[in-house]
Amino acid sequence: MPWRKDRFCWDALLLAGGRSLRMGTDKASLVVEGVPLLQLQVRRLREAGASTVWISHASGPAPSPSRHEDIRWIADGAPGLGPWPGMRQALQASDADALLVLAVDLPAMTPCFLRRVANPASHGVGRIPETPHGLEPLCALYPLPAAAVASEAIAMDGEPSPRRIAIRGIREGWMQVMAVDEADAPALVNWNRPGDWSPVAPGTGA
Repeated sequence: MPWRKDRFCWDALLLAGGRSLRMGTDKASLVVEGVPLLQLQVRRLREAGASTVWISHASGPAPSPSRHEDIRWIADGAPGLGPWPGMRQALQASDADALLVLAVDLPAMTPCFLRRVANPASHGVGRIPETPHGLEPLCALYPLPAAAVASEAIAMDGEPSPRRIAIRGIREGWMQVMAVDEADAPALVNWNRPGDWSPVAPGTGA
């Protein structure tokens, strides 16, 4: 959706193309709160206000849910290079003002937290959470010009990481840091191994 003076519009990209080697099974298919984690994260992004939800998945057939009017699929055509190829495709294809990127394996994420991330100080500026452990580039808002910046970086020294792009944005003023306090930090804890999984999202109770 185009920029309007009275509204800031953002799309979301859900990163679900990882190989999940340590987990041993596709993280996006783990059942949490009675539904696959992929579906739960799509629901949260919609509740937070995403105009369109994109999903970056591994090459091959799109995972379930395979069809929905509000979902657009991006096949990872460059496996092994991390999340940036999918992010670049979505940034180039989106006509919103910014793209909120979210890793699928953050089970305690909430629509409220996502709305905070998607609330930049001004148009053309992105936002990235920072905890005591560092920046969180896989739950961050990237302004659309980030695609052009990344293309410059690729031409100079190869495929960039989201962290490097975010750090450059902070340095140049088109990304702002959102401090995360101790109460909200669990929203950014991800699942990596089988012992991390629970059918109930962390912090929601039994």
